[in-house]
Amino acid sequence: MDFDDVIKGRRSTRGFLSKPVSREVLEGVVELAIRSPSSMNTQPWHFHIITGEALDNIRKENTEKNIENILKDCSIDKNFFSESIKSSIVKDELKQLTSNAFKKDIFGAPTFVSNNKIFWGQDRIEFALKEASK
Repeated sequence: MDFDDVIKGRRSTRGFLSKPVSREVLEGVVELAIRSPSSMNTQPWHFHIITGEALDNIRKENTEKNIENILKDCSIDKNFFSESIKSSIVKDELKQLTSNAFKKDIFGAPTFVSNNKIFWGQDRIEFALKEASK
């Protein structure tokens, strides 16, 4: 496989199953990672595998920080946003938009449609452009 294909074919996974990754799989990933090349064979890495409640807390904190930053960047008052998303009208509209997206097999943003094929995520743009040139 060509290195360009590896880089262009990579994916940024944004949705995960709630099922935990098995210890065997984690150990396999670490085993491969420690074989990765490093500058002058210094092997400067350290691995931390976090699961359970600790991982849930990290996710919660990251989500809260990301939302705060987005609201700040968009000049949206945090309290106004918090109250607005509790509205049944907003919730119903979000459910409908999500349902429509799933019916069209659209799971990420941005989404590109070319020759009736769907490509989603910024890392898929090369594939969408290639399809469009056919």
